[in-house]
Amino acid sequence: MTIRIALLTSLLALSACKGKTKLETKPIADSGFVIDLPSDWSVKSDMKDFYTVGSGEHGTSIQVIVHDGDSMPSSLDELATSCAKPDKATKESLPGGVMFMSCEAKVAEIKGKPVMATKISALAPGDKKIAECSLATDKDVDLVESVCKSLRKK
Repeated sequence: MTIRIALLTSLLALSACKGKTKLETKPIADSGFVIDLPSDWSVKSDMKDFYTVGSGEHGTSIQVIVHDGDSMPSSLDELATSCAKPDKATKESLPGGVMFMSCEAKVAEIKGKPVMATKISALAPGDKKIAECSLATDKDVDLVESVCKSLRKK
């Protein structure tokens, strides 16, 4: 009984903490794009046009890639083609022409069995560039979705 109460208290505290995550707008280097991140997260340049946003404390690292060109998917359905069940994907058109998608997707295979995770992807159009925020994960899905949805042209 004591363990159950302690576990419930810990879960409630964690839930309350996540609900109060304050987001700050940060530039994706000099790419012309910005993203809203928890205040203790940073943007790290891995190499030209490849960035990691995240924090060791949260244990989450999200990939942001800036592509040359202006070829966005023709539709949200096209964006969701990598989903296990594209018709069950969450698809949203966001301000600034941003396309967002979240769904269950096969991310690997172990001993012939698929490994499934939540795939999150957002594409933001810019000046002859496209920024993509993406991650396949089984944790912090709500936080990752809110971060990726905030990607936009500066």
